Amino acid sequence: MKKIFFIITALLPLFYVSCKNETSVNDGIISSSAGLNVANVNGEAWTDTEGNIIQSHDGIIKWQGKYYWYGIDYSHNLVNTGSDGNGFRAVKCYESEDLVNWKFKNNVLTANSSICLNQCDINNVRVVYNKNTGKFVMWMGYNTTFMHSTSLSLWTLRSTHNKLYLNANLCATANSPYESFDVQNSFFYVNGGAAVTSLFVDDDGTGYCMDWANYNNSWRLYINKLSDDFLSVESNTALLFPETYIGRTAIVKHNGYYYLFGAAFEGELDGGANSMSSADGWLDYHFTYFDYYRDSSVSVPKSYSGVRYCFAESLSGEWSGLLSLGKDYADYEFSDVIKVQGTDEVNYILTFNKWNTSDLSSSGYLWQPLMFAKETETFSRPYVADCSKITINAEKGTVKAE
Repeated sequence: MKKIFFIITALLPLFYVSCKNETSVNDGIISSSAGLNVANVNGEAWTDTEGNIIQSHDGIIKWQGKYYWYGIDYSHNLVNTGSDGNGFRAVKCYESEDLVNWKFKNNVLTANSSICLNQCDINNVRVVYNKNTGKFVMWMGYNTTFMHSTSLSLWTLRSTHNKLYLNANLCATANSPYESFDVQNSFFYVNGGAAVTSLFVDDDGTGYCMDWANYNNSWRLYINKLSDDFLSVESNTALLFPETYIGRTAIVKHNGYYYLFGAAFEGELDGGANSMSSADGWLDYHFTYFDYYRDSSVSVPKSYSGVRYCFAESLSGEWSGLLSLGKDYADYEFSDVIKVQGTDEVNYILTFNKWNTSDLSSSGYLWQPLMFAKETETFSRPYVADCSKITINAEKGTVKAE
């Protein structure tokens, strides 16, 4: 597989991606105004303006003309077992004006931010702005294993606790995207225990979370309306795709349609949350999603099969089935969609993580332009463009395929 090379030069903040076909990863160049001569390789670890490896594999938001990128500090193993105290360390935040040069700003949440963050696991960090409260709201998956403090067998844990992990959520808020966040609640359960959550804010300011959870022993993808302060779930908006593996998700609204993108996993669940099998879906998914480095003997992950999408005219309306973008990028786990909104246009970038299972702190990234092909007056089909060159100007928000 041919890699994409990113070279930062002293030009305008433009992002070039050269594409030859949908079966290979292709050469590309990022140019920025920062005056740095640095090579970033798609699929490999990138570095910040200080030369340190960027550890941000979660969401990106834009605020007051700058982009903020969040992710977990993987400099420790994060295995929440034994007596070494390893586990969650920090959520890191980076700042950029051009989506190329990233400056480390702050560890916005740490293990010392709240007692509930001691010896726990955090995953899938998402941050959005709440115009009702003027606060930046962070959601995260929250887990603390029973295994590290008990000698009970796997079967006993399954029959008494029904799960090895909490699969809970936690919320925190801050006054700016890069200040320290304060935990606002103890951990709580969404839809009885959601393995994954993502956030979306609609044009009217209403907040939603998407999560993959068990409903009557059947796994579904939920879309839930949030409370006015975005700190809890108010009601269920949609219940989609029973018995289907759905990982990280992201929603964008384009020309009146909602498009939901999500990581897809092959196969159906084998027994739901009540199974006594060590290959139970709950464990299966938990380990597949962000625990590649954990004890593989506890669960055999399903195969990740790339990114899929679906669409609807309203969040509560009838959604299409899961569809392919053409190229699956099965070697890269789907992460998020970046909305590049400028003075002239609005465009999108599909982002992926390339996990280094031997050293998560050195994991890499793949960014590709997300295009929309016009099919009807309103509906456009999303795809990863087959193009010779893509030019993105973050200030203008333009994305040009040549």
